[in-house]
Amino acid sequence: MKTEEELDALEQQEDEQERKRLEERRIIREVRRSIPELTEDDQAALTEVLEDPAVGRLDLSSRHLSSRGAVLLARLLGMNQALHQLDLRCNKIDDAGICAISEALHNSHVQLLHFSCNRIGGMGARALADLLKANGSIHMLELSCNPIGDDGACALAEALRGNSSLLGLELRYTQIGEPGARALAEALQHNRSLRELNLQENEIGEACACALAEALRTNPTVMELCLPKGAVSAECRARLGAEFRSRLNLTE
Repeated sequence: MKTEEELDALEQQEDEQERKRLEERRIIREVRRSIPELTEDDQAALTEVLEDPAVGRLDLSSRHLSSRGAVLLARLLGMNQALHQLDLRCNKIDDAGICAISEALHNSHVQLLHFSCNRIGGMGARALADLLKANGSIHMLELSCNPIGDDGACALAEALRGNSSLLGLELRYTQIGEPGARALAEALQHNRSLRELNLQENEIGEACACALAEALRTNPTVMELCLPKGAVSAECRARLGAEFRSRLNLTE
């Protein structure tokens, strides 16, 4: 026989659970309204993120997802700890949206982040750099075709110095110049987890490209360093030797 205090506590617990269920449903409705292109399958996937502890992948690529929708989605992601792959490629997410997404993923177990072809700038890249510092489960970060620039590249380079989980970093068409490339070259001298770094279609210059290539001498883990075609001079390639040249990809 439960005491009156125990009954009150049980009632409060049930009220709190009902409040959370109502909040989850409200967020799902808001996300659906902000992304009218979602299909019924996509809507079901969003519901599964909340309800199914076994769900592992959420694909919302090419849905015209705005930053408003991304902020709402971030609130939804904060309720789920099972997600290991998030695909938001080819949307309209800017810095505000990716900052919210990054914050929501700090304590998650996510491993693969596909954010290529959005509107993410330097501020968003800094938020993702903070995420890499806080979350040790992320293996792949795709940011190609986003205007992160040198500020964003420098922030990611700083995160790479102490990161031990990231295996792949895609940064094609990201408006990176010499400051960002040089910061990444210096980061490679400290990082011991990265396997692939793609910097093709950026204006990094011959000197910085050579610095990146020569970083392979002290970095034993990067197996594929993708640089713009023609950026690494013949003289630099000759200095590297065959062992290190085999780890360079200079095609586009």
